[in-house]
Amino acid sequence: MISIIIPAYNSEKTIEKLLISLRESTFSKYEVIVVNDHSTDNTNEIARKYSDTLINLDKRSGPAYARNIGAEKANGDILLFLDADVFVDPGLLEYVHKRFQENPEMKALVGIYSKEPANDGFFPRYKALMAYSWFQGVKFIYSFDSHIAAIKKEVFVELGGYNTFYKDALVEDFEFGYRISEKYPIYLDTKLQVAHHFPSFIDNARKYFQRCFFWIKLFLHRRKFDKAGGTPREGISRFSGFASFFSMLLIPFCPLVGMITFLLLFFLYFSFSIKFFSFCLREEGTIFTIRAIGTHYLNSIIIGTSALLALVSSIFPFFSLINRNKII
Repeated sequence: MISIIIPAYNSEKTIEKLLISLRESTFSKYEVIVVNDHSTDNTNEIARKYSDTLINLDKRSGPAYARNIGAEKANGDILLFLDADVFVDPGLLEYVHKRFQENPEMKALVGIYSKEPANDGFFPRYKALMAYSWFQGVKFIYSFDSHIAAIKKEVFVELGGYNTFYKDALVEDFEFGYRISEKYPIYLDTKLQVAHHFPSFIDNARKYFQRCFFWIKLFLHRRKFDKAGGTPREGISRFSGFASFFSMLLIPFCPLVGMITFLLLFFLYFSFSIKFFSFCLREEGTIFTIRAIGTHYLNSIIIGTSALLALVSSIFPFFSLINRNKII
């Protein structure tokens, strides 16, 4: 049996589509558990109509805690975590079941975002293509990406579930994934896909900033890169973009040195991102790709700034701007 666990906070705009898509599944041996994380909208009323088990938390506790509570109530031997802002194809549950049946030694399995987002617009499409392109050719990763992730319940219990220190959707999936991968490989299957409602550019930038800060903290503690989407290549690309932007500050004082530094760093940024840009060009054409290059560059500046802040606060703790897991 598969127990589907969905943490939900103010998800009235997306969760109904997910729950309806689950009802259309070709696989019947499953249960749907929705953990309503003290929502203030109509999430509770929607979830009540479609879920087998609805758990209402009496205070906002975050997705890590909500997933743990859902797992406690689960009857299945496979836990399938889905975010409330995705929806699935009818064959997804049957495919998950098949993968575990075919490979009894497999303990954890994650999927990816479809390249077709659930919402319209340039930025959702850009995000979907970027996330999709990251994982092509990757067979094992270290992050337990909970937008679509399955694990045997016995392993979840053995490892103690998600770390509830993280009160927001930050890096709880990375942290749990690192603990899983210390004992068991996390399989990645690019055929296992969900369509995702992506946030606006502003909301995404804020989340990038927060997630990168805490990921750098995890990286410094762990002292090695993971393989989630070719992280070393992505890290070099992002850092080069960030550094190239700030290298322009040299131009007024040392024009030649500043310009050469900028061009070299920008070339490095572009070179390490060329696979993604080429994918955009094939999928959407020239105009979209030009916009994607600019958006990607701006995101690199945001990520680089966050990473620098994390490094500084780790070296000089009194400079930290972090109170628990809230950036203030």
